[in-house]
Amino acid sequence: MSFNYCKRKPKFVSVSQGFVHEFIEKYPSAQHKILYIYNPLNIEQIQSLLEQRTLHVDSPYFVAVQRLNAFDKDGSTVIRGFALFKRKHPEYSLVVVGDGPQYEKFKRLAASEVGDESIIFTGQLNNPYPMIRSAQALILSSTLTVGEGLPTVLIEAQVLGVPAVSSDVPSGPAEILMHGEAGYLFEAENPESLAQVLEDIERHPEEREKKICKATENLVRFSPSEAISRLEEIIETAFYK
Repeated sequence: MSFNYCKRKPKFVSVSQGFVHEFIEKYPSAQHKILYIYNPLNIEQIQSLLEQRTLHVDSPYFVAVQRLNAFDKDGSTVIRGFALFKRKHPEYSLVVVGDGPQYEKFKRLAASEVGDESIIFTGQLNNPYPMIRSAQALILSSTLTVGEGLPTVLIEAQVLGVPAVSSDVPSGPAEILMHGEAGYLFEAENPESLAQVLEDIERHPEEREKKICKATENLVRFSPSEAISRLEEIIETAFYK
């Protein structure tokens, strides 16, 4: 995006405060042009889909829901981090929900890292919510070079009362997880850092519950009513003042 393009447009609306900060760092003289509105979620609809049948996993498990590619998602860190955790906790499984060009590559990596059937690949699921709801935590891992915008799956985990774990990349995860108060952040592209977070979840259930409560208390940020209110405020301040 060129600065001349920025000058021609009256306002830009982004999906996160993090992106606003990145924009201002790059175009400080255009800081008055950038605003944000969170993508709203239909919380009632998500909760209504929990009763649908899904894959049953007998063991405790973590779940990763993401595209299986090498551009913006980092599935290898999920697999390697889980493999490190599993050395101490062999009873755990990992369920990987998603599809993409790296699907077979990640299956081979899982076989080499773990060597058994405790990493389960489901492919794309039309309704991953029951799978997420029964997990010990949801994991999202992204590349540093691309980062995120406002990863909806982290918010969906919060709606379902499940701890959300994310790589600390620009620009949405830390914002959604309130810098670790409402979820867990690990160093991007670092399997050891992810394994330590999984260990913390296992060893400190009271901290896990605190983070779930914090996330639940702040879900209103992503409600349709809040998005509408924010839009009305932006329209009023941007175009009528």
